[in-house]
Amino acid sequence: MSQITLKGGDQYPADASLKLNGPPGTGKTTQLLERVTTLLDGDYTPRDFVFVTYRKEMAAEFLRRLHDRGHIDEEEAEKPWKHDTRRFGTLHGVCNRITSDAAVVEDKHRRDFMSTEYNAKYDGRGAEWDDNPSRRDPIGTLLFDAYDWCVENKQHSFVRAPNYAEIKDKALSPPSFEDFSQAWESYMAEGNEDGKPLRDFAGMLREVDEGGLRPSGDVLVVDEYHDMTPIMASICEGWFDTFDTVIVGGDPL
Repeated sequence: MSQITLKGGDQYPADASLKLNGPPGTGKTTQLLERVTTLLDGDYTPRDFVFVTYRKEMAAEFLRRLHDRGHIDEEEAEKPWKHDTRRFGTLHGVCNRITSDAAVVEDKHRRDFMSTEYNAKYDGRGAEWDDNPSRRDPIGTLLFDAYDWCVENKQHSFVRAPNYAEIKDKALSPPSFEDFSQAWESYMAEGNEDGKPLRDFAGMLREVDEGGLRPSGDVLVVDEYHDMTPIMASICEGWFDTFDTVIVGGDPL
């Protein structure tokens, strides 16, 4: 392996599992890069890695820096999903590449679901919500916001959602999280106009988390761990024991 600036390399070699803790600007991502490039200078290839982070910009920056180091070409950096770098990206992006094939949910699907299931509005179009149609925000938007929050935070009750008071102002008897979730999952399973199953971001994360899905690779690198929501953290922690090397960077404070 070539010698580069790998802090603590004598005590913790590049293939050691470890946590890199520190506030912003202390070089956590740089050290993650040094460890990845050290391994790439040896016997590892990009297909051996899974690199996940929270922000698209950080994922793109990490790939650009790998390109600048000469470890991947421009196409692999700009279109990772087509190449051996397909396991480099945001957690959402990597999860999307290991889940079953499905069409992406659009607003028209949420609009149709709210209209057919509850005779209610999603985003100002469709049927009125009988309890209080004069309110500014349609009930569908509030319910889907609460649903997404519950999934991201691994909660199973709309009562815990930050906007539950608004939901109660809108509807005297709103559906429970369980009923709403079951109805929405059934709707997505029925598929779009072509009969292809639908999947939203929340459903994608649930599929990975509850299904125990895991991307292939030997080295797992997680950056910006402090920004992960509870379900994202659950997914990453479910992967930890399945990789030979796990390197995590984040700010514990």
